[in-house]
Amino acid sequence: MSAFLFALCLTLIIETPFSFLLKGKRTTGLFVAFITNVISNPIFNAIYAYAFGYSQLFFYLGEAAIILIEGLVYFLYSRSRWGFGISALANILSAGVGYELNQLSLPMDLALLVSAAILLLELPLLFIIAYRLDKGKRQR
Repeated sequence: MSAFLFALCLTLIIETPFSFLLKGKRTTGLFVAFITNVISNPIFNAIYAYAFGYSQLFFYLGEAAIILIEGLVYFLYSRSRWGFGISALANILSAGVGYELNQLSLPMDLALLVSAAILLLELPLLFIIAYRLDKGKRQR
C-alpha cells in the first residue's frame, strides 16, 4: 500500500505543477490536473499490480492509455491541442523519475514520508500562487 501512496505522491509532486505551468497558471487548471491524477494514478497502479502482475508490456501500454485519457481531459478543459502534449511530457517525466527512484531501492517508508512532506508543502503553495494569479487577471 505504501508503494501505491508513494506513486501517487510522486505523480502529484511532478505532474500537477508541470501541467499547471503549461496550462495557463489558473486555479481551475491546477485543480483539473490534481483531480485527473488523483483518479488516474491509483486506477493505473491497481490494474498494473493486481491484474497484470507488474508486466512491463502493460506498463508501456497503460502509460500510453493514461497519456491519452489525461490528454483528453486537458484538451476538454483548455480546448487546446496542447493537452495531449502536456499529458505526454508530464507522464514521461513522472514515469522516468519514478523508474530512477525505484532503481535506488530507497526504503519505502522513508520515500513515502519525504514525498508526502513535499506534497503537503507544494500543493498549498501552488494553490496560493494560482489564486493570486487569477485574482490579478480579474483586476485587470
